[in-house]
Amino acid sequence: MALIHAPYADRDGNIFIGRRRDFALMAQASKNGALVTVEEVRDVDLMASEETAAGVLPALYVEAAAVAPRGAWPLGLDGRYGIDEAHFHRYAELARTSDGFARYLDEFVYRRRQAAE
Repeated sequence: MALIHAPYADRDGNIFIGRRRDFALMAQASKNGALVTVEEVRDVDLMASEETAAGVLPALYVEAAAVAPRGAWPLGLDGRYGIDEAHFHRYAELARTSDGFARYLDEFVYRRRQAAE
């Protein structure tokens, strides 16, 4: 299963990946398609224009998609937001020990999951 985060999609499930052709390759090679999160869904047809169609992962290769603003965090997304270096420093500090890594999971993974439910 390919996991991809992209800037946007259209309402037909086509995903704009731009120059990230590795995303298309991953989705095409995946047995079940890609699970995709996007910053936003736009009311456009990405396949209608040659300017955008060349940078699109067609819906055919997408198993499911969801809107997840800042979904690449703590990594950055070109043109949207940068890498959260402070967070990576905190992660590196905590991940040095098993107890610290457990604290990281409690603080940044499990609590966020519970908040979303």
